[in-house]
Amino acid sequence: MIGEQIQARITELNLTQAEAAEKLGITQSRLNLYINDKREPNCEFIMKICETFDISPNYLFNFNVAQAFLKEEILAETLRYIEKYKKENKKDFSAEKLAHIIPIIYEVVLTEENPKKTIEWVIEAANK
Repeated sequence: MIGEQIQARITELNLTQAEAAEKLGITQSRLNLYINDKREPNCEFIMKICETFDISPNYLFNFNVAQAFLKEEILAETLRYIEKYKKENKKDFSAEKLAHIIPIIYEVVLTEENPKKTIEWVIEAANK
């Protein structure tokens, strides 16, 4: 999961894996396990990686605030589509149906330029 980010930072710093491992105080083979996502570092070692390579946990876990905001906006748009459909068609959904519909509509909103027709089809199919 974080191996790609560790390798990217090592490359940015023009370090070899041996040099990076030395800076972290571990063997190169152990570092290689982290880089290849065959072993997960514990929280304490994650902080050591961040301090040693001058990166944040957000960088390490490839978390982007803009991506998080975008996902929140897409979810809000998904919920707006559902509410609009409910009002226009005078229909309501059980919590169970919403649990099935929301992830599908979220994906449609995320991937399609004009999702309205697909969303209506998804809601109709789920409502049968």
